[in-house]
Amino acid sequence: MNYPIILVSDKISKAIQTVISNSEARSSYSIKKPELVLEPNPSKPDRFEILERRRLKFANNDIVFSICMCIVFVAGLALFVAAFIQLHIIWSIVLFLLTGNILISTFDFDKEKIHRKISEVKYNELLNDYNLNFETINKLNERRKYEFMQKKQEYEKFFTERVIDEGKVKVYSANLKATHSFSRSLNNRKRGKTELEFLHELYQVFGNQIHVDVALDSFNYYPDFVYCCPVTGLHIDIEIDEPYSFLDREPIHYKGCDDPKRNNYFLSENWCVIRFAEEQIIKQPKECVQLVQIFVDSLKNKRMTFLHYVYEVPKWTYEEARIMAYKSVRELAYSI
Repeated sequence: MNYPIILVSDKISKAIQTVISNSEARSSYSIKKPELVLEPNPSKPDRFEILERRRLKFANNDIVFSICMCIVFVAGLALFVAAFIQLHIIWSIVLFLLTGNILISTFDFDKEKIHRKISEVKYNELLNDYNLNFETINKLNERRKYEFMQKKQEYEKFFTERVIDEGKVKVYSANLKATHSFSRSLNNRKRGKTELEFLHELYQVFGNQIHVDVALDSFNYYPDFVYCCPVTGLHIDIEIDEPYSFLDREPIHYKGCDDPKRNNYFLSENWCVIRFAEEQIIKQPKECVQLVQIFVDSLKNKRMTFLHYVYEVPKWTYEEARIMAYKSVRELAYSI
């Protein structure tokens, strides 16, 4: 892997590759597409009316079983009457419950539908009501159709080709917004000469869109620089990677370190990441700033490919960082 390292979140990459339809562009506006809602026509009256009557029937389809149950019911009813006459209250209650249960299990009520012809006078009244209702609904639907056509013409007139293109930009730009933003943090205030000079170069081009001494709201990460677009909410973590630290001269940002874990966290928050080698910032500061600007313009214009003029620097190993610390390459670079 070589510097500059440019990483784009999966959400933004997918949004760049996704074709936005005209209907999606229209839905980005608060203008609702008109719909035609018509009242249903009434049903024409029938010459016949349907009546329902209840009739008693055997609950079980087996005739023999039903007849036997009827015999048992009659016998139980007779015993109930005899017990009641002789004042056997308890037996009469038991027999009453028994015969009642037999009655319920033996017989059931069924609904029978009967078609009866309506009188000529009543049918004419229903027919007259139907015609009046039909005419009223027909006039209402005609008015709704006329209003719908007017609203449809206004709707289509509003959505010109330019408006639809702007809607597609709105739909796409919504994917650029970071999940979490940042806030001021004074825990990372130590800035070297290279960082301060590059901050000056970035600020000349981007102004208040560049932020330092901040931390990601959702985690304790401190970006070197943050580009934040106030319109789209696009966030870019801009890092300067050095081969070793000035303080203890220990290797940093080497192959196999924790940088990918940090990168992946920013990407999961829908941030983008640009990492420069310190050597690139020292020798090509303006070209590095131009790369950031080209990258921002590409994302805003739904493009993934872009050209830049920053020469590549291979990412160093742990051992190479040790050798660079021994040779004091950073100190020599500052003296140029």
